[in-house]
Amino acid sequence: MDSIRRCVLVNYNKDTKLLDFRHYLIKLAPVGISRSIKKLIRPKLPNMSRFETISEYIERGGNLSESEGEMDGPHNEVTLPQEVRGRGNIKATQSAVRLKEVGPRLTLQLVKIEEGICDGAVLFHAFVKKSVEETESIKAMREKKRILKEKRKREQLENVKKKALLREENKKKSLQGIKNKQAMKRQPQNDSDQFPKGKKRKVSEEG
Repeated sequence: MDSIRRCVLVNYNKDTKLLDFRHYLIKLAPVGISRSIKKLIRPKLPNMSRFETISEYIERGGNLSESEGEMDGPHNEVTLPQEVRGRGNIKATQSAVRLKEVGPRLTLQLVKIEEGICDGAVLFHAFVKKSVEETESIKAMREKKRILKEKRKREQLENVKKKALLREENKKKSLQGIKNKQAMKRQPQNDSDQFPKGKKRKVSEEG
């Protein structure tokens, strides 16, 4: 009970076909304690300036007004299975469950029920009624759109795969070109590449 703080009550009126929505805060108050004692165990102490002693307050304090004004009884009293947040709510003791309305108050009407999110078949509509022929025509058109959408999706996936393969091929070609250039640079140069032809003849003549 300590983990449940709020609740929502929904009531459906068959005559008006309206839904009443109410939002409540759940409060627990110990049972069997006078109003004066309840006020003493609250975080904010009551004004006791009119009383001479604490006993006078306890005896006469029960006549003071209380904001809740809700009558407790068997209909809302429970035995706590564990200690609950709040003063006086001890395990295995009686506490009264009280509901405090926090809003918002809503009165709703069901207008439309549709499959999916804004693109499915209309299962119910409070104001628009369609014949069987219109329903079948809409269903056929929706099926046609679905097939076309799936076809375009497949084409897009195929295009993505083709582009990925093309990028991979271009990457391989680029890497192979770099390897070929590096291999050419590592090849040893012969004598004809090191000396011009004219110089070689001159050296041979001098010899």
